[in-house]
Amino acid sequence: MKKSKIYFAIAFIFVALIFVGGTKSQAASLLWPVGGDNADETYIEYWYEPRTYKSQDYIDKCKRDYGMDVYEGYYQNYENHYGVDIFGKPGETYSLVAVKDGTVLATSANYKSAQIGSINYVNRNQRKTSQGNGGGYGNYVAIKDDETGKCYFYAHIQAGTITVKQGDKVKAGQEIGKMGSSGDSGHMHLHFEVRRTSESLFMAPYTYNIYHFITITTGYGVETENPVDYIGDKPPVKEKEEPKKEKRNPISGIADEGQIKIYGDLNADNKLDLVDAMLTLTLYTHRMAHLPDDYDYVTEYADIDEDGEVSISDAQILLCFSVDYMFSDLEFSPTVVKDYYKQEFFNR
Repeated sequence: MKKSKIYFAIAFIFVALIFVGGTKSQAASLLWPVGGDNADETYIEYWYEPRTYKSQDYIDKCKRDYGMDVYEGYYQNYENHYGVDIFGKPGETYSLVAVKDGTVLATSANYKSAQIGSINYVNRNQRKTSQGNGGGYGNYVAIKDDETGKCYFYAHIQAGTITVKQGDKVKAGQEIGKMGSSGDSGHMHLHFEVRRTSESLFMAPYTYNIYHFITITTGYGVETENPVDYIGDKPPVKEKEEPKKEKRNPISGIADEGQIKIYGDLNADNKLDLVDAMLTLTLYTHRMAHLPDDYDYVTEYADIDEDGEVSISDAQILLCFSVDYMFSDLEFSPTVVKDYYKQEFFNR
């Protein structure tokens, strides 16, 4: 009996690990909700867990990390935090993007009334607000995942930057607004939540209610899920492009790689003459001066005496050869100058 319980426990743990691993693998495929070239500057400041927010911590952080003096008053709050707060450098501008293809379920700017018009909260940079739950989130966008029904909720968006409206179809990576500090916000950041369904995000009939349309969460894993399981815990690392090697061939006249067919014929004109001797000498002096070049392929053809390097002696051999055969009708073979060196020049 005891053994069967042990086997059952092992099997349960194994299945659970497979399930968790599969869920995280699928979730991690969603985009980081901040896009643009500076997205790698952003990071999670507060996580999906109970927290104590102290405004002084932010003030100290800005002074310590960025050398900036900021003011937002003193505020401390103990609370459950049902999303993640993604932070960026003060004073910078960050684009918020759709983490996946979906439909815009609602935005703060879509709601209107005869008294106040559309909702567009300014960046308050203060923690307290009397404008209700909607005011606490400030300007927001909610995107429904058409495949799973889950909702991705962006809050505290900068005033006047929302680029989508209710009913729009969005693509992953599409900009939906800018990071801001609207609503119940101490400083610029994105509050990002993953809600299980539209019903767990909005109270019905949410299309007509202005202030209290966002449902209040009752516990972790009930209405919300941990966003880290969907977007990861940091921006993806950008692959660094290898800088293209700049061609530095300062010696005018040397033929490109693959064009030289005859040893010593560095300009590939099918002749061995004074020009080739001068090119060999110039190549030697450049390398003696440690000047950079991309003429490694030339060494094979300019090293007439086969001592492993291009030197004055190679230029001398070419010079003598060109003088000896200046007026001849010699048909050049690939090795003619090397044969000349071995048979005649070497024995002088």
